[in-house]
Amino acid sequence: MRRREVKICRIIFRTESGLRANRVALMNCLRLSGTTRKVSDRLISIQDAFFIGRGIDYAVGLEGSLKMKEISYIHSEAYAAGELKHGTISLIENNTLVIGILTQNELYEKTVSN
Repeated sequence: MRRREVKICRIIFRTESGLRANRVALMNCLRLSGTTRKVSDRLISIQDAFFIGRGIDYAVGLEGSLKMKEISYIHSEAYAAGELKHGTISLIENNTLVIGILTQNELYEKTVSN
């Protein structure tokens, strides 16, 4: 996504000025360029999702996984990034969405290497 598109989508979650402002922000987000369509076309066939992260990012992944289950009823799990090499990686197949959460600069290289 381009910066502008990300900014518009963030407004949906940050605005506190009432339902009308949320509605306008949501409509702007839905009118985004073909990026939204491309992403949704790829995600429509997803049956499993894995959230991976280290430290606090693992905790964020746990919450993201829970929200994925609650909202979409898609099977979702969160794993500590360091545990992937111990069998978990074998669960990843075609059409498995993997979301890596990397917010800690000091752990970036270690997480990506997994």
